[in-house]
Order: sequence, then C-alpha cells, then structure tokens
Amino acid sequence: PIDLTIGMLLASPEAFEGLLVRIANADTVAGGGNWPAEGDNMNLTITDDGGISTITMRIDKDTDIDGSPEPVYPITLTGVVSQYDGSAPYTEGYQIFPRRMEDIESANAIDNTPVVQPLSFKLYSAYPNPFNPSTTLAFDIPADMAGERVSLAVYNVLGQQMTMLVDKPLSAGHYAMTWNGLTSRGMQAPTGVYFAILKAGGQQKTTRLLLIK
Repeated sequence: PIDLTIGMLLASPEAFEGLLVRIANADTVAGGGNWPAEGDNMNLTITDDGGISTITMRIDKDTDIDGSPEPVYPITLTGVVSQYDGSAPYTEGYQIFPRRMEDIESANAIDNTPVVQPLSFKLYSAYPNPFNPSTTLAFDIPADMAGERVSLAVYNVLGQQMTMLVDKPLSAGHYAMTWNGLTSRGMQAPTGVYFAILKAGGQQKTTRLLLIK
C-alpha cells in the first residue's frame, strides 16, 4: 500500500484510482453512516484531519467486514481507491474499499507491519488536467534515493522555467505539490501547454500540463 493522508489522496485522486493505499488515524464523521449489519453494504464517511478532508469508506457485503464488530476509532485503513460518480465531469464520489477485516486496524492494536515505501522514482499525471486555476503534481521518492536533492519545476514549450515547486533533499515517501498557475514572480501564466519536470539522483521524469482560461 501507498501511505497517504486523505487530503493527499483527494488532491490527485485519479493518480491513485485502482491502487492500494493506507490511511492512518482515520475517524468517522457524525452522520456519515453506520457500521453495516451482516449482508448489508454501507458507505461511511471518514476523516483524518478533524473533518477538513473526508472520503467514503465503502463496506461491501461480499467481504467478511459486514456483521463484524465495529472497530475502535481512530483506525488505520487499507483499501483500494475507487470512484462512484455518474455525472460529468466525474470529479467526485471517490471511495476506499477495504478488502477484508484485517484492512481495518484500530489504532490501539499492536502493528508489526513495516511502513511500505515507494519502490520507484515516479511522477504521476497531473490532476486535474486540463486545469484552471490549479493542478496537483504527485511523485514518489524510493528508499534508495532518500536524501537526494529533488527538484520539481514547470517549464513552457520554449523551455523557459515558469516556477520551481521543490528544490531540496527529501526523504523516501509520497509527495504532492500544487501549482496555482503562477510564475515564480507571481504573474499569471497564459493559457497553453507546460511541462512539469522532476529530477533527482541523475534521473528525470516529465508530465504534460494544459492550462486553460
């Protein structure tokens, strides 16, 4: 699983759809659903920052979770990111599906599972893209690149640097940065195509951005 906060997940949800993620210190939200009885599906709203960021924990009746005793919150939740949204532009309805009861662990339980760090140097596709006024760029730094100086910058099609989002050594982990469409001088960038370039340890990753007005 990829260790995230709910805010990080929602900043770039399409980048994580279909992936296994882990959310620590998740709690329920008042009025956000009840624990399912055996044979019932249920949606529960959860948060890990006091209600600022929320997402649906979808309990499927085909798992062994429904009918099990409700855990003591906060929990560490592991599950697959999915989406249930039938209306354009399809930017809502993100959910986390735990696969079995072992994916829901009370914070007071003893956890001997080591934290899983990213295995590769990766720059995810920006989300949203096209965008206006801002977009999120998520990236992974693996353990063998921990401590390397990492730079994430945005360039126009002429190769001119518009802004630098990151330029410092980073530890291993998953990161997400937001570009608000402004240059390093605080000027609004014009409509057009841009490229985000991530560099570290002699490696480089690039993704294409489209700013629209």
